[in-house]
Amino acid sequence: MRNYTKDFIYACKVASFRDLGLPFVGPSRLHIAMTYLCNSKCKMCSIWKIYKKNKKKLREEFTSEEFKKIIDNYPNFRDIWLTGGEPLLRKDAVELMKYIDENTDAWFSFNTNAVLLDMTKRKISQLLKIIEHDFGIGISIDGFEKTHDFQRGVKGNWRNAMRLLEWSMRKKEEYSNFHPTVTFTMTKWNVKEFPRFVDFLVEMGVNPKDIVFGLAAISSTYYHCVRGYAPDPREASDAIREVMEKYREFRNYYVKGLLKYMKRPFKMRCYAGHSFDYVDPYLNVYPCIYMEDSMGNLRDHDYDILKLWRSEKANEVREKVRKHTCPDCPWNLCVVSPNMVSNPLLFLRKGFEKLAR
Repeated sequence: MRNYTKDFIYACKVASFRDLGLPFVGPSRLHIAMTYLCNSKCKMCSIWKIYKKNKKKLREEFTSEEFKKIIDNYPNFRDIWLTGGEPLLRKDAVELMKYIDENTDAWFSFNTNAVLLDMTKRKISQLLKIIEHDFGIGISIDGFEKTHDFQRGVKGNWRNAMRLLEWSMRKKEEYSNFHPTVTFTMTKWNVKEFPRFVDFLVEMGVNPKDIVFGLAAISSTYYHCVRGYAPDPREASDAIREVMEKYREFRNYYVKGLLKYMKRPFKMRCYAGHSFDYVDPYLNVYPCIYMEDSMGNLRDHDYDILKLWRSEKANEVREKVRKHTCPDCPWNLCVVSPNMVSNPLLFLRKGFEKLAR
């Protein structure tokens, strides 16, 4: 169970660290790309192209032992987001998730594309038998079959993703610590399908609170793409409002903020590089998925996030965040969510929203 009092105290400390420099605190969230191997061919992401262009680069990804050193040196992470590529394509994926469970109190989660359905179910089944803490999976489903398979670039992927969702919903009834969600990337191709697709998911038994969505975005650090496929803001706003009217679970800070952002972009009070970061498979550490300024490489800091966190380079990058001289970033859940739990006032607001559901 989460200790929300402890989390709130941390939020107060990190707010002071951001504004005053004291007390020094380490990150509470680790967002790390397990691998850039990917068996999707998404239109809105170019990660899957990386090793097609340079196969030797794969050898530079972190090893099992390197990952374990990171955890050993700093077991205080409260949330660990494992991303990719397709995280389960790592042969040691289950081993590393088990290590997180045994050596931290962190909630961890990962996204999967379900392209290799049998492999995905086998590895999740292994996790269900050994993981004691809460963990989640996000199943990427971007609309109905034709649209999803076009957007993800793999024929037959939708059917596998839907089978995994149905299987995961059954497993959720068996394992109380297992939390599957649907993750929907909204683009110019599927924006009009969003309301009908949400209805479809709810009718099959998915709780609206377990449907997560965000706009397709540009990031050379994370998605490795420079071309955007985000939907027209007016079409997106109309689709989102239609869903909000039906389902109160969508009437939250994130969704309301997204509507405001699409009307007039703005920057929120950001804690990137203070309470959260993004680490690529080569152990370069960035304050978030949109900034290209690296805070350093964990291999150069003995795999110790606190050593890197205290470095002069990390302080320089944090100063850019504080002064809002970092690049404009979209209203994305990967940034908004950790900012909400780092800001004491928003932390309380998020708590009240949960109680109101």
